[in-house]
Amino acid sequence: MSDKRYKRFSWFAAFCRKGFFLVGCVLAGSPVFADTRDGISFAVTDQHGEPLADVVVYALPDDDMGPAAPAIMDQVNHAFVPHVLPVQRGAAVDFPNSDDVRHHVYSFSEAKSFELPLYSGVPAEPVYFDKAGEVVLGCNIHDRMLGYIYVVDTSVFAHTGPDGRARLDRLPTAATTVYFWHPRAEGSTETLGVSRLEGRDESIVELEMSVTPTPAARHDHESSEPDGLQQRFRRFRSP
Repeated sequence: MSDKRYKRFSWFAAFCRKGFFLVGCVLAGSPVFADTRDGISFAVTDQHGEPLADVVVYALPDDDMGPAAPAIMDQVNHAFVPHVLPVQRGAAVDFPNSDDVRHHVYSFSEAKSFELPLYSGVPAEPVYFDKAGEVVLGCNIHDRMLGYIYVVDTSVFAHTGPDGRARLDRLPTAATTVYFWHPRAEGSTETLGVSRLEGRDESIVELEMSVTPTPAARHDHESSEPDGLQQRFRRFRSP
């Protein structure tokens, strides 16, 4: 290679290296703003800074809500599993009994009142949840069994695990608000406006919720006085 051509090549190579370095600095120094509509993650803690499990996170309104997916509320070791089950309005929920004893599941909630008399195995028909809201579950045989089904009027929802984290994989086009519900929350549901979330450079949005203490575990029929749910059931069943 002639000296003249070598000098031209060396200058061009140096320019490319400098240009690449400058572009790299711009990319590395600029915050990356994810599109909120493509999904967003949340980390929820209680008032003591501890991760809060069983928080239902959902976005409203949902203008492209499809059919509701079926769900399962199991009964394992005398407990409803999961403890909190979020479902879309219109969902069919099966209530298998995985224990070796029979259960008698019921609810008197405004969103859904129903009863599954003493049974084992899997009931022949699922229960349909066609109204949004909180459904509190109990067992007439085992007083300590308490569970929740939270029915939401959207197809975009999730709930936090033991680490207090949940992710909405997308947001509906019409969504204006993200809601947070917990069975022991003090007061109404927490909310965040979607407009406040757009353009954020944080990978996870943090939220604190104040909740009441977890009730002490109680053995079946430990108290001579039934709890409120049991009292309602017995009044309902009395002739």
